[in-house]
Amino acid sequence: MIVIAKNITKKDISFPDLGGYTITNESQEILSDRFNPYQLALSNDLLVKISSGDIVINNGEVDLSISKAVRYISLYKHQNPISTDGKETIRSDSRPPNFQTMFTMIDDSDNNIARGTPIFWDFSNNDEIITNDSTSIVNMPIPNGYKRKRLIRSFNDDIYLKEGAIYFSDAVKGTFLDLFFICPEGEYYYDKDEQLYLAQNEIVVSHYLAHHMIFGTCNFGDELNAEGCQECALPPNYKIYCDITVPESDVSSFGFASIELYRWKTSDDI
Repeated sequence: MIVIAKNITKKDISFPDLGGYTITNESQEILSDRFNPYQLALSNDLLVKISSGDIVINNGEVDLSISKAVRYISLYKHQNPISTDGKETIRSDSRPPNFQTMFTMIDDSDNNIARGTPIFWDFSNNDEIITNDSTSIVNMPIPNGYKRKRLIRSFNDDIYLKEGAIYFSDAVKGTFLDLFFICPEGEYYYDKDEQLYLAQNEIVVSHYLAHHMIFGTCNFGDELNAEGCQECALPPNYKIYCDITVPESDVSSFGFASIELYRWKTSDDI
């Protein structure tokens, strides 16, 4: 979904509910590069300026009329797709319209889908080991007698997490996992009251998996099931912290994770 906003007035226009984002006079901005469709759909300030004619919306091909622009921006307010006559279509699938399903055990590289780093840990080495750090944004001290690895992964476009599974071998009694979503500095996030803010520093926006304990070997996967996917997409380049905490005696356990997610596309070739 491409959203280009054109300010056709001779004054700057700001959008408080988009974190104070501003489009200068007689200029245009590609809003879809900065905000996901759900954020734009929830912006009453944007819809007001579109309705007044101060902002013209272009979908990447043509400028839209006011009525078409309002409908185009508002599509993601609905849980279900909207037909051409404006009626809501009932569907049971939680996958958002125009998104594709992907099962993955690897994140993205800087420029390519599924060319990043596998979601894998191995305590026979010290790769990705972290220590207690008072400056860490994740306020989760490592317990005495334990050590921790932190896998930091990210994706290049909007993703909706659906379900996942954890596979592990020789996990020592006391082992546990945590999963956090991190908004990077300079990106936008919603608080619990659905107010949009610009992050001045990295901030934890979700503790998605909390102290999930594992033990022994699970070759077939410890499934984490959900009735539906996330309500709001995880924006591009948000970080996913996966913390694996084990007793210090552990020098052999390893594991990996599989994620079912929805995203705009699953291949760089289309």
